[in-house]
Order: sequence, then structure tokens, then C-alpha cells
Amino acid sequence: GTSVALNGAKGDQDITSGGTIRDGRGDEDEVSMAISNGEVYLFGLTNAVDFPVTDGSSLASRDDDFFIMKLDNAGNTVYASYLGGSEDEDHLFINTTPPLQVVNGELYVFGLSQSIDFPTPNGNSIPTDDSYFVVAKFDAAGNQVFGTSFGTSEGSIFPGSYIVQDGVIYIANRISGDATGYPVTDGIPAPTNGDNLVVTKLDANTGSLLFSSFIFGGQNNDNPGPADLQVEDGYMYVYGVV
Repeated sequence: GTSVALNGAKGDQDITSGGTIRDGRGDEDEVSMAISNGEVYLFGLTNAVDFPVTDGSSLASRDDDFFIMKLDNAGNTVYASYLGGSEDEDHLFINTTPPLQVVNGELYVFGLSQSIDFPTPNGNSIPTDDSYFVVAKFDAAGNQVFGTSFGTSEGSIFPGSYIVQDGVIYIANRISGDATGYPVTDGIPAPTNGDNLVVTKLDANTGSLLFSSFIFGGQNNDNPGPADLQVEDGYMYVYGVV
């Protein structure tokens, strides 16, 4: 199978004693990494039934589940866990920003799931087995703080950008096709065709929805690309081709 291997150095000091390998007897794929205060955070996909978790969790999907992992600056595992439900998860690995962010030692991950039983401790579950956008947060010890989902049973969600800043999660994604069912807060109905950008704000402490609205494109585009996002003083600046 494919392994997750790390090797780091600081000056002439080897941080990970020659390298750290963490894997199971399956494949790990689409792995993203973040570094914060010398600690390494990993987020990716695995189909290994024996991935070296620390919380006793098990592979729930018939194919791929997410995994999360945190290593200290000596390469020791702080925590590792599966994240997913009984259907497939997807990493959104061609985002314009990484699908994981670390703020004050807390990990935020972003992806797609088809699992109606995706773990959502705050009760915001996936209503159908179509792909829904999911956000999950973990504290410094690897305990899940919240999981939440947004999507539509008709349209398709494509990669975007994610920023966690000042207690708010800012998200810019693209939906192709009928976006009926995606939650909006401005009263404007979701579009039913074409490629459209959607901007969403969540409370970073609870995962609750603060704001969501569409930027209408209305035309089908063979290669619209992801949405790009910047945030300054609480304002969202979004760029994308629709």
C-alpha cells in the first residue's frame, strides 16, 4: 500500500529522527499537511482497515474514509483517527487553499461526503447519499468539536477556498446544476441551472450557519475552475469563472 512518510530538519537537528512513517495495509491518498508550532497535521484518504489510529475508531466506508493525524516535533503521534461514514468521502484535493487549517492548535478539515451517517456531533447530518460539502473541527487532543454539512441532492459541488479567521469560517465553493436545497440566508432562491459560486460563513466555535448566498453565473462552463477567496476586515473577496 501507499505510506505516509515524513522527514524534517531544523538546522542540523533532525526533527523526526530520520523519518516518520504512518500507514496501514491499504492506500493513503490525497494527503495534505499543515505545520503549526512545530507540530504536523495531516488530512487525507485511506482504505486501510488497520490505519494506526489512537482513538479506537474503525474504517466505516466500503472504500475510502478521511483520516486525520497530528505528530509532535519529534515525530510521535499525538492523535490519529478515521473520519467518515458508511459511504465514500472525497478530499477535494485541487482546492485553491489547503483542505485543512490549524488555528490555535485546533484542526479544521473540509471535503465531500456521500455518507448520511457522517459524524456530526452537533446534529447537522447529511440528508441524502449524494455528495455534500462537510466541515469538521477537532480540538488539540483530537476530539471532534463539530461536524456540519451543506449541499444539494441535485447539483454537484466543486472545490473552493476556505479561511478560518477571527472566529469565523469563510467558504467559497462552486455548484454546478440545480442548487435547490443549499441553505441561503438572504432570501434569494438557489439557482436551478448553470455554474454558480456560493459563499458561506460559519461560526468557527459551533459550526452554525452565519451567512450564505449565491453569486449567479447561470451558464454551463466546461472548465470553470475553483473559487478563490481572500478575507480582510470581515469582508469576503471572491474570484471565480462561472
